[in-house]
Amino acid sequence: MSERVVPWDSGFESLLRAYLPFLAPSTAIEPATRLSLLGLDSLGTVNLMVDLEDAYRIEFPDGAIGRALEADASWLWTTVRELSTGRTK
Repeated sequence: MSERVVPWDSGFESLLRAYLPFLAPSTAIEPATRLSLLGLDSLGTVNLMVDLEDAYRIEFPDGAIGRALEADASWLWTTVRELSTGRTK
């Protein structure tokens, strides 16, 4: 059996899982699943973004919270990677 490959690092996964109360510990985070469906609410989104800013030494742009409220893990990780490498859309 092959190990599942995820598109993000383990630190991101750990931070994200802490804010997903509907996700069982043994369940994989699917990149395209809306995080709100896994229990991420507006307060959790703000706190997660602050934790990601601290962990990756980034700053989300104004307005990112609105997009993050409807985001999936793939969008959030892509945004973190772009901000941490200096590339933004």
